[in-house]
Amino acid sequence: MVEKVNLAFDYAVAAGPVMLSIAIGDGQIGGSALSLDGTAIGPQGTITNLKIGNGPALVAKKLSAKTLVAPVNDDTSFTSVTYTLTGGATHPPFTFSHELQNPGDGVQYVMTINFVAANGGL
Repeated sequence: MVEKVNLAFDYAVAAGPVMLSIAIGDGQIGGSALSLDGTAIGPQGTITNLKIGNGPALVAKKLSAKTLVAPVNDDTSFTSVTYTLTGGATHPPFTFSHELQNPGDGVQYVMTINFVAANGGL
């Protein structure tokens, strides 16, 4: 069985390119698939410094990131995924975690990132 976690946040873009990296934590493994406004983008699997687009062109668009995590670390039932975006008004990593109810299950993080203009526009 696969447990599901739905998450969403707004990301204020700047004038330059927006890049995304996704890291799976807690010694677990997995991969991601991305879509921008419903159209698949980038490679599937490991996402490292993937250019999503230039900030002004991303305003009012939605990025969907589906990350499937498989529990291979026998020492913990915790999973986590960190989304690192650069090229915006701020660059904090966003880390989300989930404890599996059944240790053998996987978890799918479904992240929606809404791109918005920084205060005052671009």
